[in-house]
Amino acid sequence: MPFILLLIEWGRTVTWAETTTVCVITAKNPGCTLDGEGFSAGSFYGGVIILRKVFQTRLASLPGEMMASQQSVQERIIAERYALQNQIGDGRMSSVYIAYDLASENSQVALKILDSSHTDEIRRELFERDTSALKRLRHPNIVSLLDSNWSDSNKAFYLVLEYLPYSLDRYLKGELQSQLGDFDSYRVMRELAEALTHAHSENVIHRDIKPSNILLDSNSRPKLTDFGISKLVTQLTVGETLAGFWSGGYASPEQRAGATTGPESDIFSLGSVFFHLLSGQVPPPDGPTPDMVDECIKGSAPVKNVLKKMLAQKPEQRFSRGAELLSALDVTRRLEILPRFFLILTQTAIRNVVSAAYATEGDFQSVSDALIEDLGGMELEDVHIRRDQRNRSDIIILGDSLRLICTPDEDALVVKAVQTPYLPHLEREKNRSMLCRALWDPVESGFRSREDKSTLTEAADELVSLLAKLDTYDTVGAVSEERRVSRRNFIESWDIALRKNRSRIEGQAPELRYSEVIEASDYLQFTLTNPPPDSLNWEDDTPLAVRQTAGSRRQSVGNLLKIRGHVVEVARQDNRSRRDDSPIPKMGLLTVNVTEALVAYTRQQYAVNAFLHDQMVNPDLARVIVDPSNATRISGKSLDYFQTWLSDDKKEAVSKAVSSNEFFLIQGPPGTGKTSVIAEIVLQILKRDPRSRILLTSQSNVAVDHALTQIAKAAGDSPPEMVRIGRSEKIIHGVKSWTLE
Repeated sequence: MPFILLLIEWGRTVTWAETTTVCVITAKNPGCTLDGEGFSAGSFYGGVIILRKVFQTRLASLPGEMMASQQSVQERIIAERYALQNQIGDGRMSSVYIAYDLASENSQVALKILDSSHTDEIRRELFERDTSALKRLRHPNIVSLLDSNWSDSNKAFYLVLEYLPYSLDRYLKGELQSQLGDFDSYRVMRELAEALTHAHSENVIHRDIKPSNILLDSNSRPKLTDFGISKLVTQLTVGETLAGFWSGGYASPEQRAGATTGPESDIFSLGSVFFHLLSGQVPPPDGPTPDMVDECIKGSAPVKNVLKKMLAQKPEQRFSRGAELLSALDVTRRLEILPRFFLILTQTAIRNVVSAAYATEGDFQSVSDALIEDLGGMELEDVHIRRDQRNRSDIIILGDSLRLICTPDEDALVVKAVQTPYLPHLEREKNRSMLCRALWDPVESGFRSREDKSTLTEAADELVSLLAKLDTYDTVGAVSEERRVSRRNFIESWDIALRKNRSRIEGQAPELRYSEVIEASDYLQFTLTNPPPDSLNWEDDTPLAVRQTAGSRRQSVGNLLKIRGHVVEVARQDNRSRRDDSPIPKMGLLTVNVTEALVAYTRQQYAVNAFLHDQMVNPDLARVIVDPSNATRISGKSLDYFQTWLSDDKKEAVSKAVSSNEFFLIQGPPGTGKTSVIAEIVLQILKRDPRSRILLTSQSNVAVDHALTQIAKAAGDSPPEMVRIGRSEKIIHGVKSWTLE
């Protein structure tokens, strides 16, 4: 429904014929009158009153002075839906307002307008990153994105977020003690770690965690917000760099140095927040140090040890991801104020417990004691809980031996039935359930009359939070299962390819007849009698062997370098690594070295198994392999090439490889110059960041040796520091100066 926006002065009478929705703005409480009966006025919102009425005739012409006032009023309405109120935030990148959603019963929302003082490129990048991050994150401790778009009237992007009245920043300043009396620091810490764990599982890095970006609801539940400068690891867009948008005191050392950031950077920032929370002291501009933890914080030694690791100056010394931190923070659980859940016992549930012989009497207290004991008793152990897959509105609580079927009812769980499943089945069910530590309080149906209102309100809020966590657990589980299925599908196709490759190796390998061999110090050149067949599938570094006749013994000679017409070049194997040092026949057959090829096959199978069991060094690599569209790039810049003679297609390959974060695939037949491209990529990476450490690996020792030689040659007078690791007898003479004795 379109809006007509007017500025009406106090006491003015306006004549109408027809309108749809009118937004009247005044400097003081509106006192205007509109002729025509039945006009319905909405609530008064700080100078904005919503009037709704449809008349039968056409809209009369508007006074000129009113039309002139329309533009200033329009700036208060976003997308003909959100009425802006008080400004509650103003940062370098955006302004945040409380707003009313006119299409949703005037509910309060937080509306963020990206600051127009930034360039269009930065604003667009902020918008894309903020919305991309929030749309992918669904978690009880992460603020929800409700809407996002471009506002024509404001000429700016906007985000509509759920509104929370408080922030951790205000609490730490002492402004919310009366509103948040039951603030539990340890619980807030753990829930923030849960939020960060979820973000990192979705490859989202926040990059600006600080108290003002942690909102609080009326029950002190924290919610992480403002992913506007998050580094989305799976975002392909190469855009304006946002590295400079970080907050002093909470930014990690690598952020302040302008270096590459990762999940460990978020860990440091969250550690700075924890330091502020537990010590009451604002972190220094360069952030707190591990030594400051002992100086400024009193309390549990295990908690302080966790905090020290979070604040380590080097990223590799911190927890690597949110999940690792969350596991370590388990030490805080016994220090937390646990949630309390009322369990209303029905007569059916009571009879179930008695019939299963867990209570000898059918009275309420006996059954209540039996249930509490099965749910952990006074030890307050973790209990497994999940939604019933057959009836999603029901909740299943799994104790040591019992299975409680419950239905949420405002501020309590109604226990409809209690089952005694076969224990192995119960344990399997627990493996698919969420852990929950709480105070379980069995009650009778009339318990509400004996509890005060604040207790019931708190119980209702805790139940809402529990249900939200179960939804998140199910969502994450579904995503994880989808990824496992994708991996299994990949493994299936890879296994087929590997098995075919092994069969090809063990079968009749093609043999090429040669009429001449030229021996150089580090390579062999075979001249073939006939050109190789088009079906020849020898790859770079394929281990080769020779023999005089079809029935004679194979003799290893080295690895394939390139094939050009009738000429095959082979990287010569060091004599000490050859079991047979007899001379190479001047004429004979060139074929695959089956023994060496099977060794390479075994290594490939090992890599596939590492992928399947999530044992890869880079935990994000598996996701990118399954879906290469998840690969990310950094901003590309024009390069000054070390090897200026490289062709344009090779320069393009180098440029794309250098701007890739996870991996870059280059393919080409033997002898097409891939070694030169690899050397150029290595040198460009080191030029961009001299602190980089690069590992070159190959199925062939010779390939590594040639790459190192080319790197040194291309670098000229200033070659990088290189170390060659391997068995000395398999390393060619020219690179032995880079080995460690």
